[in-house]
Amino acid sequence: MVKCPSCEIGLPDGTVRCPSCQRNLLLPMWGLIVGVVAVCGILGAFLYLSGRLKNRVEGSLSTPAAAYSAARDAVSKNPAIHDLVKFSGEQETTIERWDRYRYRVSGYVDMQPKTGSRVRTLFFCVMRFSGEKWDVEDMQLQSMEFPGGSTRN
Repeated sequence: MVKCPSCEIGLPDGTVRCPSCQRNLLLPMWGLIVGVVAVCGILGAFLYLSGRLKNRVEGSLSTPAAAYSAARDAVSKNPAIHDLVKFSGEQETTIERWDRYRYRVSGYVDMQPKTGSRVRTLFFCVMRFSGEKWDVEDMQLQSMEFPGGSTRN
């Protein structure tokens, strides 16, 4: 014999619901509460950890080498840069991390627009990683012309 905890009616064994109050006799109320709290806890932990994982993946894509490469692409596509001879290497370039997704990249580009002269253009780029691609926040170019085609490093 099973007793309903709500209305205290004696019921035959194997009864799933109390016919009087419709309470489920197989699952006690505390079990239902614990189950709901557990599901909410698991869901909250999943959401918290997935956000941390996303930040870690995005942070790994936001590296100094990636910022240098993106700045190099942006500078080489600038209309002021033509007749490119040499681009400063990563060792000759200054890469400063401003925050998690922003870098300031500075270096130079050598051009030889006309015979007998060489132009060195210094560039300063602030690059921002949006999670999917690199964007140029600011770019400044400063050119110097050297007669005779020589530049000093």
